[in-house]
Amino acid sequence: MFKKSLIALALMGAAVTANAASINLVRNGSFEADTQSDHTWNNYSNLIYWRGGSRGIELRNNVAGTASDGTNFVELDTTGNSSMSQTINTVLGREYLLSFDFTNRPGTTVSTNGLSWNFGAASGYAPVVDDYVWHTFTTTVLGTGSTMILEFAAINTSDYLGSSIDNVSVVAETPIPAAVWLFGTGIASLFGFGKRKKMNNSVNA
Repeated sequence: MFKKSLIALALMGAAVTANAASINLVRNGSFEADTQSDHTWNNYSNLIYWRGGSRGIELRNNVAGTASDGTNFVELDTTGNSSMSQTINTVLGREYLLSFDFTNRPGTTVSTNGLSWNFGAASGYAPVVDDYVWHTFTTTVLGTGSTMILEFAAINTSDYLGSSIDNVSVVAETPIPAAVWLFGTGIASLFGFGKRKKMNNSVNA
């Protein structure tokens, strides 16, 4: 019974580690913490946990498209190209999976859409697409051990019409520590050795 309990504890420790790694570090990543009535939109200086750029953040609810997650989503070409950002704490050397959904604004040309992203020293762009459905972009970024700024910005033609963004997440890609695996494997081996020894004793009796 004691050996089984030790094995259970080892497995529980692995599960806790895995769950901790799956927590979204982005706050208000789907913009549901902000209240926006159905079929309405507004331009805000900032959203909850998000700092808006010089031209604010446009929050929409079932206007010029629908959200990919929940009911609210964001456009950053407000009265012109703008941006939004928030700071995220990271661990030195740990990999983080950045993910977000994006889509072209319905009824617009590809040239007026576009998003850039920055996370710490890493940066890039959402892929160019020629449709009006949600796509998911993912990339891996290495943590610096301090706060890192996550920022998104509208790019290309600055004309009040641009890409939408939703469902933003940053998740630590933390493998289960070797110590946990070794502990679990060692206990399991000990338990198996005990069973084999008992069987051998039965044969020799």
